[in-house]
Amino acid sequence: TISQVRGWTDRLLHQSFSKDPAVIHEAISDLAVRRGSTPVHAGLQVMFPFVKTRQELVDRVKLVYEAGAEGVQFYHYGLMPLETLTWIRESIYSLG
Repeated sequence: TISQVRGWTDRLLHQSFSKDPAVIHEAISDLAVRRGSTPVHAGLQVMFPFVKTRQELVDRVKLVYEAGAEGVQFYHYGLMPLETLTWIRESIYSLG
């Protein structure tokens, strides 16, 4: 359970590997409500078929923060096309 896991970790990472933004939002929101004081991070895929454009990634990053995430991780640098590295930079800058 979440309450047991919180005692063993300094953050909770949800691997948000879905093509559906609503599914990601729901999962992060649910975890954020039950996390206690443990930070929640979202793991996002940065390649097809999960995201196809820079704007999709920007929107996903904003979505996970709005849902309650306090951090984001991107998977998998060794597999993603190089152009998506600029998408990551732009998605982080979009948070202001």
